[in-house]
Amino acid sequence: MKTRFPVSVGHALADVAQQLSDKLQWPGHPSINSPQGFVENFTPRIDSSGLNGNDVLGYYTDNDLTMYSFLAENYAYCERYFSSHPGPTLPNRMYSLAGDAQYDRVGEAILDNNNADNFRVSRALSFFDVLTRKNVSWRVYEFFPSITMLRFFARYAADDTNIIGIGGIGLDQLKRDIAVGDVKSVTFIDPAMHSAPENDDHPPFADMLSGQVFIKGIYDALRSKQALWLKTLLIITYDEHGGFYDHVIPPVADALSMPGATGTIKADMTIPYGLRVPAFVVSPWAPAGKGPGITLDHCSVLKTILSRFCGAEKPFLSDRVEASLTFDSFLTETKPRLNVPPSPPLPTVFAPERRPGGRAIIAKPVSRKAFERGEVESHDLTGMMARYWGVRTVKSVERRPMPTVVDPATLGNRPSMPTRRV
Repeated sequence: MKTRFPVSVGHALADVAQQLSDKLQWPGHPSINSPQGFVENFTPRIDSSGLNGNDVLGYYTDNDLTMYSFLAENYAYCERYFSSHPGPTLPNRMYSLAGDAQYDRVGEAILDNNNADNFRVSRALSFFDVLTRKNVSWRVYEFFPSITMLRFFARYAADDTNIIGIGGIGLDQLKRDIAVGDVKSVTFIDPAMHSAPENDDHPPFADMLSGQVFIKGIYDALRSKQALWLKTLLIITYDEHGGFYDHVIPPVADALSMPGATGTIKADMTIPYGLRVPAFVVSPWAPAGKGPGITLDHCSVLKTILSRFCGAEKPFLSDRVEASLTFDSFLTETKPRLNVPPSPPLPTVFAPERRPGGRAIIAKPVSRKAFERGEVESHDLTGMMARYWGVRTVKSVERRPMPTVVDPATLGNRPSMPTRRV
C-alpha cells in the first residue's frame, strides 16, 4: 500500500504563511493558491526520503482510501469546510473545543504550537462545560495511551468518568458501549496519535490504511444498531490541513476595525480561516454526494451541537461559534435512507515495530531549549502528556484492576474487560 507518507510536512503558523504567500490569478477565473509556496516550504524537509518537492501536491484515489470513497458516494461531504485557524494543531483543537484560541498569561492569543504557554492547562469554558450545565450527556473516547486534547483543560486533566480509553485498533470499548446502548447525546472520538499503530493519518508514523480501519469500525458499529443509527449524525474531519496543498483560498473568518467606523466596515485586520480539510456528514438523513456550498469550520460543529441540544436557551460560547453556520442544511431527507450497502472490506493492518527500547508512545522528548528554537510540534506536546498519563494509568491499573460489568448475552459471551482508573 502507498498510504503512508514518510515525511512530516510543515503546518506551523510560519509554514502556512509561506504556503499561502502566492496566488495564481488570470482574467475570467477565480484566484487560487499557487503551488509554489507549498513546494518551497516542503522541499527542505525531504532529506533522504526519496521524495521531491512536488509530492506535497499529491493526492489519493478512491482505490487508496476505499472507506472515504464509500462515505463520499453514499453520504454527504463538504466542499467548503475549513480549519478554524491558518496554523497547527493546538490552536485548531482549541477552536474545536472552546470556539476560540487559547490565551497566554498576558491575554495574547496563542496561534502556534511552539509556545510553552500551550502547556499551561486551560481554564477557558469549553462546550462540554455548557453541555454539563444544561444536563446534556457527553463522552470523549481516547486511544489510550494517546490522550485527547480535552485533557489540556484543567477540569478534565484527570477525568476518567467522561473520558474513556479505547486502546487497540479494535475500538472494543466503544463497540461494547454501542452494543448495550450506552451512548451519550454528544460523543467525541480521538484517534491514536502516539501509540502504534497510529490511525490519525498524521505523517510520518501513521498509515492512512489504519485510519480507514478506524473510521470503518466506528461506522459499522453505529450501523449495526438501527434504532441508534436513526438518530445519529456522524461528522468526520481533520483539525488542520497537515501542510498539504489545497487550491481554495481560505475566506475571511474575522474582520477587526477601529471603534467609531461608519458605513462599510473598513477592517484594520482580517483573519482568515485555515485551509480546507476533508469533512464527511454521515447520517441516514443526509442525501448522498456533495452537500450545500456553505462555509463551515470547527465552530460549526459546536454550533450544531448547541443548537440541537440547547437551542431554546441559545447559550453563548464565543463570537465565532455564534456567527457560524450549522449542518442543518445537510439533513434534508424526508425519510431515512436505510438501503446503503455495507461498507467495503479492508486489508488487515499490522502494527509497525516499536521504537528501540520498546516505548509504546512514539513522540520525541520535549525540552525548554526545543521550545525556544521553535522545534516543538503538537504531537511532541501531546506525546509528552501521553507518556505522563500512560505511566500513571498503567501503574494504577496494575494496582487495582476494576471489572466492567457487561451482559454476556449482548456480546456473544465475551469476557469482561478491565476498566482503567487514574
